[in-house]
Amino acid sequence: GQATITRGSVRFGGPAAEPDRNGVWVSGTVKVLDLDRWLELLGQGEGGTRIEWGGVDVGLGAVDVLGRRFSDLAVNARVEDGQWRAALSGKGLEGDVTWQPQGSGKLVARMKTLAIPAAAPGASQPASREPQPQTEPGDSPALDVIAEQFVNRDKLLGRLEFVAVPIGRDWRLDRLLLSNPESTLTLDGVWQLGLARSTTRINVRLETSDIGKLLTRLGQPEGVQRGTAKLEGSLSWNGPPYELDYPTMTGNLALEAAKGQFVKLDPGIGKLLGVMNLQSLPRRVSLDFRDVFSEGFAFDEIAGAVKIVSGNASTENFRVRGPAANIVMRGEVDLAQ
Repeated sequence: GQATITRGSVRFGGPAAEPDRNGVWVSGTVKVLDLDRWLELLGQGEGGTRIEWGGVDVGLGAVDVLGRRFSDLAVNARVEDGQWRAALSGKGLEGDVTWQPQGSGKLVARMKTLAIPAAAPGASQPASREPQPQTEPGDSPALDVIAEQFVNRDKLLGRLEFVAVPIGRDWRLDRLLLSNPESTLTLDGVWQLGLARSTTRINVRLETSDIGKLLTRLGQPEGVQRGTAKLEGSLSWNGPPYELDYPTMTGNLALEAAKGQFVKLDPGIGKLLGVMNLQSLPRRVSLDFRDVFSEGFAFDEIAGAVKIVSGNASTENFRVRGPAANIVMRGEVDLAQ
């Protein structure tokens, strides 16, 4: 549409008029906005024209930011006391955001809903869009985000708290807490950018009061019923925190679980994991353990440690103890394959 620029405002579609408020104000509707390219343009050096902003009130059919496309987004923002304060309302995105420009800047978001959408059309893969090592220290803003409902890949994961601070060319991940009625995930670490390729190093702890419900939330309803568990350890890999790179992953994890049940193990697996007794000896001689495992294998305890080196996970003493059998496993898994 037509844009009219007056001394202190930008208006879409209407005749020029004297502004009734200080600063540059933008209002209107836009079908598609590539915010990534606008941010790149606005950040090109200090030689550009300084704009004294007043506020923004726009409706966006689609907006591309950080390689993701948000739809049907309404933005109502204004500058108060040198800070941007914005109300966002859209598909999977609702809440308040404050931009504090002092120093390197800080973005504070308090969201009712934050849903990570699909990649924007034509966007590069996430790993290729990560900040480059030559990023100057202090260029990135600090982040302080709370979302009451965090959704990723169409899965409602729970309440999200996220705090990250740039330190030189690195990001310090002070806190990531993801909680829901059956589990709590906590994470901290560092994203090192001053290398030939960025590296992520994290400490992680996951606790759940119901393994079955957690797996259902993650889209894996088959496998385990009930059960409590704790998983903790440290991991590192090449690339950004939001993109796991299994071939370069290294670290250690320890698992403890109790009082659950594997659901309907395949009879072929049952033949390997059975227990013999005299009353069923004829079946055991033929390695038939379907009666033991056909309705699932209950466990009293699971405990084990896993070591990961360059994407190969190995364990020497992974133990499963249950009323029907005691199982000890050792071996390797290629995570990338």
